[in-house]
Amino acid sequence: MTEAEPDFSINPVPRVSLRDTPPSIADLPLGADGFRLEVADHVLAALRSHSALDPEQECGGVLLGRHYRSDDKYAVRITDSLAVPSESRSQVHFDFDATSMDAIFARLEDGDEYVVGWYHSHVAGAPFMSAVDRRTHRRHFTDPWYVSCVVGAGEWGVPVGFWRWADGRLRAVDEYCVTTRAVPPHAVLENHRRSLRACGMPEDPTEASALRALSLFPALGIDPRGPLGRSLLPPKQPSGGRRWLLGSGSELQLIVGLASAAAEDTSAAAELARAKDRLLLTRPLRDVLQRSLLDDDFTDLMAVQRGVCCMLDPDEEMVRRYDIARGMAVHVSLGVRLNNLSFGPDDDLYLTAEDQRLYKLPPTVKQDEAGYQYEFHTMVMRGLEGTCRQLVAAQDAIWVLTDDDRWYRYPYPQRIEGISPLESGRLPAADHHFVLEEPVSESSSAPFLLTSQNGSLSTWRWEAGTWVAQSTCELPQPFHDAPIVQACRGDSGIHVLFEHRMGHQLALFERDSLRLLCHFLDSDSTDPVKPTGLCADRTGRVYVRAAESLYRIRV
Repeated sequence: MTEAEPDFSINPVPRVSLRDTPPSIADLPLGADGFRLEVADHVLAALRSHSALDPEQECGGVLLGRHYRSDDKYAVRITDSLAVPSESRSQVHFDFDATSMDAIFARLEDGDEYVVGWYHSHVAGAPFMSAVDRRTHRRHFTDPWYVSCVVGAGEWGVPVGFWRWADGRLRAVDEYCVTTRAVPPHAVLENHRRSLRACGMPEDPTEASALRALSLFPALGIDPRGPLGRSLLPPKQPSGGRRWLLGSGSELQLIVGLASAAAEDTSAAAELARAKDRLLLTRPLRDVLQRSLLDDDFTDLMAVQRGVCCMLDPDEEMVRRYDIARGMAVHVSLGVRLNNLSFGPDDDLYLTAEDQRLYKLPPTVKQDEAGYQYEFHTMVMRGLEGTCRQLVAAQDAIWVLTDDDRWYRYPYPQRIEGISPLESGRLPAADHHFVLEEPVSESSSAPFLLTSQNGSLSTWRWEAGTWVAQSTCELPQPFHDAPIVQACRGDSGIHVLFEHRMGHQLALFERDSLRLLCHFLDSDSTDPVKPTGLCADRTGRVYVRAAESLYRIRV
């Protein structure tokens, strides 16, 4: 809004009177400051969808509903939202102008809802109230029951942030209630079209089938041939069945089509509810990947530590050492087929080979007139039976898992001749085994075992020379019957790479409870990211290999 434009009020309708306060408000649970906020779940979905439509500039609108008061206590119910256009917005701010008010008044000509707050998006970062946002709130939303909502960048499925003015300052609403209600499909679709018109966005007139939705179902663990999939399939005969207006670029239109199908079939509605739960835990894979390296020679056998990435090429009997910051690569030929690698606590690289030897490469590379030279030492691993399937150079010992489901714990070599196992034994019965390491302090760590068996994920702690069961959880779809390719522990939990017919999929689990925290899914059909390798360094940074690129995961 420019200086020449007249000021305006964001309060276009009369306030609700005390006689409208429901008798039950005194019985409603209130926050510590006597304030209760209820938000309909479809409102949160609409806010996130609107924010996703313009990732380059902040967008916003108003929150609609009703408020109730009892003495100095307030209850606010947000039942709808209105996206509004504005010429006063950029990458770092959103404000209301005359065009915004025109859209608001046009919406509120009828009905019993009124403005109870406002919302806007952030292009980068988590939800917070900037100095500009605080000024907007103080200028237009001065009553203590007005709320401000901020939608964080890329945070689909993550709760948004709410604030209100109280005790002379803007305070965060730490707790709020999300409610659900049945909304007729035609009403949802009309709300969506109205929002598009208010923002000056054209509606997609093309009639399309729901094949785009069906293509995502397997990745979410839903059978496309089930009730929901059958409801969405286009009719074989033009006169029979239902066709959907599913725009090419709007997730909200896709949701409207799903809700419309579920409204006619209770089984489809149940599947839609499961899809909704999964979507709340799903984040676009591209949003969390930061490319670190690009090279044609990347392989899935890799280890990263202190900005150095090492990868094995068993066919060429060599290890490739990449300096991530400088993009420099050094190739070291060992003349033997290598099968596993791991960085030790002193940044030495340890490798195992088919000749039952352990190779130790120092962290430094020497350079002379002949080029780069990499010194390495070899030692025999006595008592090792079978082929090494996993190598973990932990803080105080070297762990080896073999293809015949045995584990070995070796000491770090004091001499180069050879090493004998400290302990060994049979792994617990499971389909997949992975030894992971977690820090205990700056100078120590503890190993634990991750296993999967019959659709369950389990952890085992190392205690008195054996593995003791710790936690178990049932894996949700689509991971229930999917083999595990690789697993590692990052600073935010356990990352697991699953093999899936739709392509390898990545999931994040909580360390102790093994609860699914996030499912990373790339639904871009034109240029999808397909992870094939996974590893973590000692600081908890997690790296993913996909095609010819190495990415770092930022969660």
